Amino acid sequence: MVKTVDIRTQQAKIAEHIALRWAMSIGLVSAFIALAWFLGVGVSTVPITGSTSMARVALLLIALTTLVCFSYFYRRGRVWLHDKTKQTLPKRWVFWRDTLTLAFAYTVLASAVAALTAYVLSNAFKELALDPYISSVFVGAAVGVSTYIIINQAYRVTINQIVAVLGIILVGGVLLAMVTNNQADWWQVHFSYLGMPESNTAKVFNFTLIFSGLVMLALTENLFNSLAPAIDKHQTDLKLNVIKSVFVLIALALAGVGLFPYVEGTYKATMHNLTASSLVLGFLFLIAALRWTSPKLSREFMIFSYSIAAALVGCYVGFIYFEYLNLTAFELSAFGLSFVWLAVYLKNLALIAEEA
Repeated sequence: MVKTVDIRTQQAKIAEHIALRWAMSIGLVSAFIALAWFLGVGVSTVPITGSTSMARVALLLIALTTLVCFSYFYRRGRVWLHDKTKQTLPKRWVFWRDTLTLAFAYTVLASAVAALTAYVLSNAFKELALDPYISSVFVGAAVGVSTYIIINQAYRVTINQIVAVLGIILVGGVLLAMVTNNQADWWQVHFSYLGMPESNTAKVFNFTLIFSGLVMLALTENLFNSLAPAIDKHQTDLKLNVIKSVFVLIALALAGVGLFPYVEGTYKATMHNLTASSLVLGFLFLIAALRWTSPKLSREFMIFSYSIAAALVGCYVGFIYFEYLNLTAFELSAFGLSFVWLAVYLKNLALIAEEA
């Protein structure tokens, strides 16, 4: 444990130095780009939001710098950790897939935070407009702060941070599809209606599931590379490979639910039901086989897991035999319980990886 803490501390110090250096440089360059933009379009004052505004330029620069900086420094951080520990690196194409997936996920989150901040500021300081020079300074500062945070995250990203990103992307995308759906009584049909062609939010819902599946694949690769040094103490090769295979199945099934939206009477309906069933079976297998696959997990987690399993069975019985829940309520309950359990399970596996 001391060795792990020392390595993490070293990594944090390196990340801090790199982040500060690059944040100042990128912030300065961004300020000059913003100034050139404002002077080029010939505006005398620049509002917070609008077609020619601080927010628009800042959002574009934040998205670009996040995508590039995360991709580069995530790979540097993984290589550094590989050199300092026994943690293996994935195959080249897998490494690139995970890098670009996580970089895009962080780009989406950074852009969303920037847009929300701009919205709040524009409402707090209504009709505020500044000259191009001061405006460019604010843009540079915003991009610099974003770059500092992103590089720090990328260089020393942890399993728990990826789990948090997965949760935000998945829950955020699904909630967005719910609240922006123009069919007020969609919930009286079924959960999958959000992804059907008839739904105006189908693209958002399906993309969320597909992208969440890719993020989970990246999470799986990071998690089991971290667990590899702990195999001799906590797992056998067989058990570790079984767990990893089920995680991959769940990730592919999650993406498959979005890739094959439910369309009655077509092959997509069959594939949708097959992937949804595989998702549920994957969760149930992980819970049922806990004592075999993960014997070192705590007694409290075992009780928690079996409680979740009991709740899932209760939801199923209430839906099938007593009609206490409608289809949407059953699907949402099963979805929520399963992914809450998965998040806690991942956190416990991450603790085993840290001990290694």
